[in-house]
Formats: sequence, C-alpha cells, structure tokens
Amino acid sequence: MKQFIISLCLCLAAFGAYAQIQVSGTVVDQDGEPLIGASVLVKGTNNAVSTDIDGRFHIKATPKSRLVVSYVGHNTQEIAVTPGITMNIELSEKAN
Repeated sequence: MKQFIISLCLCLAAFGAYAQIQVSGTVVDQDGEPLIGASVLVKGTNNAVSTDIDGRFHIKATPKSRLVVSYVGHNTQEIAVTPGITMNIELSEKAN
C-alpha cells in the first residue's frame, strides 16, 4: 500500500509539471500598432496561433514554456511565459 501511495504521488507530480495554462497577450510594432497575423509559437512544440485584428493572441502552454513571436519584416523574439498576466510584446523592424 505504501508503494502505491508513493507511486501515485510521483505520477501526480509529473502531471503537474506538464499542466497547461492559458496565455494571453498582444503583439505590437514599435509605434504601438497591433500586428495582425503575427505568429506565436510555443517553443519545441507544434502549438502555434496567429494574432487577431487587434494583435491579440491566446495559446495554451506550460508555465515554464517560451514563446517564439515572429512577423514579416520584424525581428523574431523569444519570450518566457509569464503566468497570470497579459503579455505585451513589441517587435522591432528589421534593419533591411
């Protein structure tokens, strides 16, 4: 019985490490204008979304995930997920 309880606790801890949260945010350019259709990808996964007409996105990720945010003509950014707050991401234009 003791081994069963220990095994159960270890399984629950492993599931907690992979718990997904809803991450929300906005992607804008240097002037604060929303970037429509910017790509937001959870690094190391196939989980990706595009921003809407207001530059907003919603995506599921683990609390320790990193987001890769890209848009044509702008520098790609990699940002750590910040649980519990709306993420505001500003992409700068490429020099060329």
